[in-house]
Order: sequence, then C-alpha cells, then structure tokens
Amino acid sequence: MNLRVLVAWFVLLLLAIGNGGFRDGLLTPRLGPGTAHVLSCFSLSLLILVATWLLFPWLRLSRPSDAVRAGALWLCLTLAFEFLA
Repeated sequence: MNLRVLVAWFVLLLLAIGNGGFRDGLLTPRLGPGTAHVLSCFSLSLLILVATWLLFPWLRLSRPSDAVRAGALWLCLTLAFEFLA
C-alpha cells in the first residue's frame, strides 16, 4: 500500500509543479499576480480532486484506517517538501 500511496503523491506533486509553471508562465503576465494566484488555487484544487478520484481505486485502500494513514503520509511528505525544497 505504501508504494502506491507514494506514487500517487508524486503524481500530485507533478500536477502542482505543472500548475505553478502554468500560473507563472501564462496567467501572471496576462492577469496579474493576484488574479493568477486565485485561479491557480482553484485549478490545483480541481486537479487534485480529479487525480485523487481517478487514483483511489488503484490505491486499494480497503479500510478507513488505510485512508487515514495514506492522508497522513501525504501530509508529512507535503510538509517535508515545502520546508526542504
């Protein structure tokens, strides 16, 4: 289970990086930083929702405790990335 959860987190990481590149490269020059930031927040939220929806069956989280552990791992990985990158 942990390997699948880790792979799914990397997919979300790539989506977030791509979303940031889209914001900086296309949205900010055309719309300004404030509007670009708001649109980027909404688009990343939508990307994460869709990716999680699509990846959920593949993750094979059979119990609610598995989902809680997966979410906790994602949280720890995200915080580590934010503070170390």
